Amino acid sequence: MLKDFIREEEFSDMKAHEKRGFTRKSVVLPAIVYESSDEPNVGRYFPATVYDISFGGICLSFPLERENKVEFLKAWSEYEVICHLSDSDEPSRFKCIPHYVARDDNTLKVGGSIVEASADSHDKLSRYLAHCPPAGSV
Repeated sequence: MLKDFIREEEFSDMKAHEKRGFTRKSVVLPAIVYESSDEPNVGRYFPATVYDISFGGICLSFPLERENKVEFLKAWSEYEVICHLSDSDEPSRFKCIPHYVARDDNTLKVGGSIVEASADSHDKLSRYLAHCPPAGSV
């Protein structure tokens, strides 16, 4: 009965066209990642590069030698991405959960969904995505 209301080919075309809810933008942006530990008020900060960002998620790049040192990947747990998206002195902060990991010759790439961000960070991201040039065009 449901087939009478939904045309299957339209649904298939829609899934093939865009599998994500938000359009991604390629960027090259320095960032700091914070991962907490099991101990309260204890965690680690380490550098990363944002190479892809949207309202729904952030993809990071790490040197491949960090692969076994990134604890949030071992536990598949929450982490925080801290970066400057504007000329503001205050950085933007995004709590994320990992969804995939890929390796190439030199880098480890981690894609994750944004699960929490302050209104200020979300506003900065909105302005950044509306105005930032594509990566490599500067």
